Amino acid sequence: MTIKRQAIFWSCLFLTIVGFTLHIHQLFAMAASLACLPLIARLLGRRKLEHLEVERHAPQAVNCGETVEVDLTVRNSGHTRKIFFSVQERLPETLALHEDQEFPVAILGPGEQARLRYSVSATRRGVYQLGPARLVTGDVVGLRQFRRDLPETQELLVYPRAVHLPYAWPSGSGGSRPLRPRRRIRGEGDELYGVRDYVPGDDPRRISWKTTAHRGELTVVEYERPESLEGMILLDTDRRWHAGRDERHTLEYGAILAASLLEQAYERGSRVGFIAGGTEAHNCMPLPELDQRLRLYEALARVQADGAAPLEGVLAANAHLVPPHATFAVISPSPEGGAVAAHLRGLGHTVAWFVLEAGSFGAPRPPDYSALIMALAGARCDMRMVLGDRPLEASWGRHVAPPGGERHAAAQW
Repeated sequence: MTIKRQAIFWSCLFLTIVGFTLHIHQLFAMAASLACLPLIARLLGRRKLEHLEVERHAPQAVNCGETVEVDLTVRNSGHTRKIFFSVQERLPETLALHEDQEFPVAILGPGEQARLRYSVSATRRGVYQLGPARLVTGDVVGLRQFRRDLPETQELLVYPRAVHLPYAWPSGSGGSRPLRPRRRIRGEGDELYGVRDYVPGDDPRRISWKTTAHRGELTVVEYERPESLEGMILLDTDRRWHAGRDERHTLEYGAILAASLLEQAYERGSRVGFIAGGTEAHNCMPLPELDQRLRLYEALARVQADGAAPLEGVLAANAHLVPPHATFAVISPSPEGGAVAAHLRGLGHTVAWFVLEAGSFGAPRPPDYSALIMALAGARCDMRMVLGDRPLEASWGRHVAPPGGERHAAAQW
């Protein structure tokens, strides 16, 4: 464009000099017309983007790992044709596509609309802004580009992806057994209740052939499962202890673990609440799945490691949300949770403590968890170390001592 402007300038100067030398008035007129060309092109170019509207259609929330289809509808509400412009869509850097999307439009007549589509991959949980869109065009001779920003954006929530883990809510093997009674569930469950006589309609796969041979009559195995619990997930967001980068971050592991625990509780018909500190409040009391599932996932998508209050302060501020004799799942990278565990156990709550071992996530100064491990053992809390040098599912496999010695391994399940 600079070359074109220079060409116009020198052309005007040349025509002016030649016209003055040869006394040709037509050359003066040509020079004047050529000098006015940039101004005319600018006025016409600015009007090319008027009366253009862009409407965005995208889902409000998706699960981590899904592909998001975004539709842009460009509409010409004016009375003249719009030619040779493009639509640019600004995207967050943390989505899979690390560059803005640009779509050229050749002609859009009055009242017409064009539908544009692009895809992004939601590879990490969080809150993202799609847009704003920008309209870009040039003047008729290509001397200058014109832009018009459209302020509308759309929020996209990316929920954390729950992973399949062994049942991780605490039971009688750690703290005290939940005070709610147990009930027999014929044909389903995960704990052996006993055997009984076969009745028509029982699943043949439940027949206990060993007991049948001993008694001389058909018997079936019956299982049981715990009555639904009042679960509370306490996620520590104290920024002093969190460590790691991108997906290998203590908070990312904590959010995935919380989503997995949420799914386990809802599969058993439990009620689940959530407490987390930070600049935004994401706290809620236990409610059934239909009333609270999306709210909890939205909280897990929005939560950030920006808290300034220690875990005991967050719990004290939200004590009114905790029902009596609740079952707690505490997820924290902090080594200072011993007092919180003792307090919860003293109130009659059952506690499972998930330690996000900050050293394995690359913390510059790995905390010493030995005091916490002793405090959890003294409070009779279930405990598991979650390591950042492996996928979350691997923490439920073969127990490997985290950095710090064999004393950590003895405290694992």
